[in-house]
Amino acid sequence: MINLKNLKSLFIVEEEEGQEHTPNAPINEQKDKPKKEVQQEATQKPESKEETPPSNKKNKSDMPPPPTPKKPTVTKKYYDMLMKAIEVNNMEGFDYLEFKHSLTALKDIPIDEAAKFQSAFATASTMGLTKQKLMDSANFYKKVLEKEKDSFRNELQKHIGGRLHKNEARTNDLTQMIQKKSEQIKKLTEEISQHQAELDKTCKQIEGLKEKVQEERDSFITTYDHLLTQMDKDVENINKYLS
Repeated sequence: MINLKNLKSLFIVEEEEGQEHTPNAPINEQKDKPKKEVQQEATQKPESKEETPPSNKKNKSDMPPPPTPKKPTVTKKYYDMLMKAIEVNNMEGFDYLEFKHSLTALKDIPIDEAAKFQSAFATASTMGLTKQKLMDSANFYKKVLEKEKDSFRNELQKHIGGRLHKNEARTNDLTQMIQKKSEQIKKLTEEISQHQAELDKTCKQIEGLKEKVQEERDSFITTYDHLLTQMDKDVENINKYLS
């Protein structure tokens, strides 16, 4: 039976290239203007003699640009987690994992891929491994990864999704409070300002949590797809090279 340390060495973990980048955030038109022109506009604005009560609506120009999502990569944390799941469910006897180990041992030998698969299978056959058992065990480990993906999705929604929902509810409550206290603007100006600051903070927390959910989901799926692609390739080559 292969231990976790040896199991990790069977699958390539280099970061994949060629992934699409997210579109850039909208360009701030103020940045495109010459510095002198911006200063002139600032000096030409008339000063308001009357104080304007704070508004519970925010201009689009006041909102920070949406954060750019990080490029998903194969993450060591999730790679180790998925490898641990495979180790825990490692089947008895010589199966796909042991075959993968034999195949990996041939990586530096200057022979073509077909010869490597045939050589590894020839060795595995002496241990009682058949092509059908090899295929069945590979599909078994793919199902192990699928189960881990479902479990991860549920846990992510439970721990982060719950906090996200709580903050969204808080945002609605704060918005209603601001609208109510705006009717007593002269007396409650300071209190409204405090609520507005808290609302801004909560909105930023929501954006951060949403970004965290997307990053964690993308990171896991990228790692999952990375492993699954290698298994699919092995299964394809088993069918291709082994009679």
